Amino acid sequence: MKNLTALLSGIMMKSLNCLLVASLFLAGMVGTSFATPTQWTTSAGGNGHWYDVVISSLSWTDARDAAVAAAANPASPDDFSHLATITSAGEQGFVASLVAPYTTPGDGGFKLGGFQPSGSPEPGGGWQWVTGEAWSFTSWGSGEPNNVNGGEGYLYMDERYGWKWNDYVVGDAYYNPKGYIVEYETAPVPEPSTLLLLGGSLAGLAFWRRKKTM
Repeated sequence: MKNLTALLSGIMMKSLNCLLVASLFLAGMVGTSFATPTQWTTSAGGNGHWYDVVISSLSWTDARDAAVAAAANPASPDDFSHLATITSAGEQGFVASLVAPYTTPGDGGFKLGGFQPSGSPEPGGGWQWVTGEAWSFTSWGSGEPNNVNGGEGYLYMDERYGWKWNDYVVGDAYYNPKGYIVEYETAPVPEPSTLLLLGGSLAGLAFWRRKKTM
């Protein structure tokens, strides 16, 4: 009987350890798709907002909606997130430094929160930010915007232009941007599913070890 108990104990411990390892692995996977948000601190001349690099093939409109939903409480005006809006040279440089490690030459770029309402004069008229902030700073790549393929009313940072801006279509059929950038105006919270899985694994492991010592 003692041998059977010891065997079952060993199997249970291995199972819990495997679950813990899997939890940590999934936490790492979340960190790959959703990078750890980075704050542009006021002490460094920033706005105090947080920025998250997301690797995704979502269209611009779907990325816009996902960025808003990323806030812990999207319905609260005090908990606001959106596709990144870049309103100064300092912010341009900061965001470019965040996305650069996630790309290799030819990867395309990352969607930003700029767009052209339908019917705007082409190629440069009517551009605005999803937040309604003033469109006073721009960082277009050489020859951009140009609406070369038609319907290029959406903004992204282009790796080919040293992270300057390009206009592109709503989907990814032509330029294939690599992802998008979420800007949080308040500190974001970790992914709840990852926390629950990791917390459950640790709790189970602690309970089993405590039970063994009783």
